[in-house]
Amino acid sequence: MKKRILVFLVCAFMISGFFLVRDGYSKGVKEDEQLIRVGIGAFKDGFYDIAEKQFSTFVTIHPRHDKVFDICYLLGRTLIIKGKLKEAKKVFSKIINEGRHFGNLDDTFLGMAELEIRLGNRE
Repeated sequence: MKKRILVFLVCAFMISGFFLVRDGYSKGVKEDEQLIRVGIGAFKDGFYDIAEKQFSTFVTIHPRHDKVFDICYLLGRTLIIKGKLKEAKKVFSKIINEGRHFGNLDDTFLGMAELEIRLGNRE
């Protein structure tokens, strides 16, 4: 009888510990970091609908964040892959006009050139 109670208590402790650790981790990560991690993971795995949603939400909620232009660039790339070229052009234009100190500005210009060619503007 004592063994049953001991086994039951150990199992109950382990199960409750599992749920407490998971909740503690999710509360420790900020909302902006969660959006970035989920978006980048979805982008890398080819789930572009989810990546687009996460990146768009991030840009809408955190327009003054340090990484907003990095996320805008990834959003633009996601939109190009999905075939939403006009929307991607708007995102890249925002980076070019507002992100003077963005580290991947050359890549943004290259993406914009690619968009212009795909949209039929060869000039």
